[in-house]
Amino acid sequence: MLNTLSYGYLDFFIVALLICLRYSEIGNIVGEAKALESREIVYRAIEEIDDINNAGCDTFALEKDLVKQIEALELGDAKKIKKINKEIQKDIGKLKKKQEDEIRKNKDFCKEIIIKIDKYIKEQPAEYSAHLDYEKITVRINELLENNEDNAALELAISAKEKVKYYRFLGEHLDARLKNYAAELDAAHNLEIPVKNEAKELEDLQRETDPSVLKRELDEFAETIGKIRTAMQNKAYVEASCAKNILKKLDDCPDLEYLAGRATHAEELILGNDFNTSIELSRSIVNDIEFLLQQQEDARLVKLPFTHGIECELQVISANGKWVPGDKMKKVFREIFLNTMMQLQNVLAEDDVPYFIREKVGEVSIQKDGHGNDAVHVEYKLGEETKKWSVIGKDSHVSFQTNILEIQTPPCSRLKELEWWLATIFRISYTTVKKRKEGLVLIPTGMNPYEPFSRGVSFGDHHHLGIQDDEVRTGAYNMIRNFLPHIIALNVNSPFQHGQKPHVDRSQTNSLTLPHGTMSSRLALNNRQLHMVPALDIGDTDDDFMRKTKKDKKSKRMVDINPFSTWGTIEIRCIDSQLTLSNRLALAVLLQAMALKVRNMAEAGLQIPCVSEKSLKTNRENTIISGPLALLLTEQDMLGEDEPGPYHQVFTDEGRKAVLMYEACASMLHYLREELEELNILATKYLHPVLIQIFGSKEQRADFWLPLSPAQYQMLKYTEFEGDMKEFRKFLDEISQKCADSPNYNPIIELMGEPVVPDFLVEGPKEGDDC
Repeated sequence: MLNTLSYGYLDFFIVALLICLRYSEIGNIVGEAKALESREIVYRAIEEIDDINNAGCDTFALEKDLVKQIEALELGDAKKIKKINKEIQKDIGKLKKKQEDEIRKNKDFCKEIIIKIDKYIKEQPAEYSAHLDYEKITVRINELLENNEDNAALELAISAKEKVKYYRFLGEHLDARLKNYAAELDAAHNLEIPVKNEAKELEDLQRETDPSVLKRELDEFAETIGKIRTAMQNKAYVEASCAKNILKKLDDCPDLEYLAGRATHAEELILGNDFNTSIELSRSIVNDIEFLLQQQEDARLVKLPFTHGIECELQVISANGKWVPGDKMKKVFREIFLNTMMQLQNVLAEDDVPYFIREKVGEVSIQKDGHGNDAVHVEYKLGEETKKWSVIGKDSHVSFQTNILEIQTPPCSRLKELEWWLATIFRISYTTVKKRKEGLVLIPTGMNPYEPFSRGVSFGDHHHLGIQDDEVRTGAYNMIRNFLPHIIALNVNSPFQHGQKPHVDRSQTNSLTLPHGTMSSRLALNNRQLHMVPALDIGDTDDDFMRKTKKDKKSKRMVDINPFSTWGTIEIRCIDSQLTLSNRLALAVLLQAMALKVRNMAEAGLQIPCVSEKSLKTNRENTIISGPLALLLTEQDMLGEDEPGPYHQVFTDEGRKAVLMYEACASMLHYLREELEELNILATKYLHPVLIQIFGSKEQRADFWLPLSPAQYQMLKYTEFEGDMKEFRKFLDEISQKCADSPNYNPIIELMGEPVVPDFLVEGPKEGDDC
């Protein structure tokens, strides 16, 4: 029982109840009066000790005396009870006096703190004092004192004093600043980790250092946050602007209004300083728009009416312009094939490969071609069938070790697909050749300007048109045959050979020309392999073609155009290796338009025109020599006396008919206009390499006029280098490098500016559109 009393006041009351029970027994012995008196003394002592304890005083000694009183109460010793009670009352008086002194001291301390708080606050700027809110603190302390809650008042006063002392009235303010910066940090997208680490260091500094130092550090930190906030704001604006700009590319779609609303909301988020959300929303909008643009692109992407492939014979020579020796060339080819195979594998594994290629492509490997030579092959789907196509190899049709590196696209059904393959394998081939220590050069021209001509060793492009319908294929062959001189005129690109320095002169039109030379030395010197072909009748077979050309199965391909190639395609071979990739793609577009013209005419029941072999041969020979400036021989009766044909069609407002070959090329574009529109080409730049040769540029240079074919452009640069063939060779290699960097590069357009697009080639309103 004594132990219980020492733990708490509740136990005293329990003991008191027990005492009451005992007291009834003592009352029988001592008497009713004395028992009541002793009992009241003990109860009063218990209450007084309880009050003292509640005031926070130590009552352990008093509780020991109380236990003695209770023991005396049980024994009925009233005298002892009174004696002990006097001692208890004496000790209680001492404790009360001590408590009053402490309370008075605490009140004085609180008042002193309040005075100091008021003084310190008045010394600080208003922006700091407002955050401490000292008025509420002082009011609360006074309320606690008035209600005799001295301990609570003291605790609050001490807390306020510590805050004032530690922060110098900046503590609350700096703490608030840290919280504000933490919110700002949430907007710091890519920089948040290092900046948040700095914020953590500042929080540690807040607990360990003088607040004045903390303030200085925070000021610097605030400047950092400001820069981040500005950067994030700018980033958000860029993303939002990107979303709105790309939104403008959408012609018309059901989601246009919805996406525009989201783009506006992204800008509103920036005004609300919610940069992260704005950036995420803007990127989401861009992804959605790109998806819709892809759908629109698929709808108008130039899907070729016939599959198309291009073989390009690339000229690899030594830095001095000479052929690479045969044994060394074997080693060069082995390394080229191995490196290009690995590079092509890596490229095809990348995420940005167009989907219409990714879904077709398979394994890349080095295997033997049809002639037993190594070549890089790609598994590629054509329709429902997957075949292996050689994409990088060497020419196998010459008698000695060749320097001809052949790149070939798989058969493509889209113009973008053809462009991707052409650009990719050219870039890989060029970079692989340039990595060689021998300092090899890849020059984009049809003849080696420094070596003697060897029959068969020249460089050309071969286009393959895959046409399944026999009637359309025969008609397309005849149509392309009609325009072979035009095709040659736009693609002559071999004006130099065997180090000869040609005589370069200017015509009456101030255009560079070569009066006593040849624009296509390749065609002129390969006259036994490349020559004019006869027209075919519907139903003619491969045997009929060999009979009419007087060729066998092995030699039948050595003509300008072969309608029965090994791959079942129409193969066009009368084209010099081109200056750029853009020239190759422009020709692909023209060939597709010619074949499409035939299909449209066949569906309409129209007859395909047929130009006589004499006329074609004369124009072909003239064009090989003079290029687009060749004099045109026309046939009035090609489509009948009253219906102008593509050779002499009116192409100027004055009604003037074609006289020179480049003017005939303009007539050809007139003739193919509807098909070019059907191919969705008119609004693109694919035809620009052709247009610049025929119609010139918007800001025509004064020192030369039309036309400027690839061969003439080479001659122009030759005159600029004053006949220095070494500098000229370096210039040709630079063109290859720029083409490797961009498939759209064209030095003639770079020189002359954007080409003129004649009115008849401007895409007009579609049928049903409001005009």
